Amino acid sequence: MNQYNFGLRSAWSGAPESDVSVADRLIKTVDALSEAQACFRIWEIGDIKKKRMTSLAAARLRMTELVRAGVYRDDSGKTTDGGYSVFALAGPPKDPGSRLFALTATAGSKWDLNKVELAAGYNSVEPDLSIVSYPIFRSALDIMISNWPCAWANVYAYRFGYPEESSAPGVPPFQYSRFHMPWMSYLSPRLATGLTPPQRVDVEHLTNGGLIMIATKERLDPTDTLHMTRSRILSETMIDRLGVDG
Repeated sequence: MNQYNFGLRSAWSGAPESDVSVADRLIKTVDALSEAQACFRIWEIGDIKKKRMTSLAAARLRMTELVRAGVYRDDSGKTTDGGYSVFALAGPPKDPGSRLFALTATAGSKWDLNKVELAAGYNSVEPDLSIVSYPIFRSALDIMISNWPCAWANVYAYRFGYPEESSAPGVPPFQYSRFHMPWMSYLSPRLATGLTPPQRVDVEHLTNGGLIMIATKERLDPTDTLHMTRSRILSETMIDRLGVDG
């Protein structure tokens, strides 16, 4: 099962936002993750100007500056309305990547570029399965949809070529989509409106009208027939609501 990668992806439509606001969202996100799970206790934030990572403690003193450095620019070098991109790493210092989480976000864009993503494992290193658990990714999902204006969010497993072959007995290959092989999927109140929640998966109705659908409350196992049957239901539901490109 180590040949699979695991991550969280979310997105929302165009929504201009200041560098100060994006910096505030980032700080609230990493602080909430740090409080929720031990694997998120140590953070480094990307410093684009100096082309290096800096400790969270140092980054707090100039987080808006770090966010501003990630402003999107067109080919002429002029600032556009593409928002700001930020990058952060969580996990043990000097780890080769297997126990690191990579957090990336683009926010403040007037176009449909806004997103926040969290990947287990870094620098093409497969994740240590000790950091791939339901409590860890469920915490991350709740924190992302609480701190960013996500229209949808999706925790998934991924392996190159997954649409070409079945990973579990009796389960057809998944259609390719940006949702990959879903573990947990969230729809905002707007996107959840009118949806009849699918059967055979766990469904949680949020107080704001949003919806979370869950394939399993164990670690998602792409070789498990029941897990993949439920994951496929989530995949089909998300594609039906959002299309393959989300």
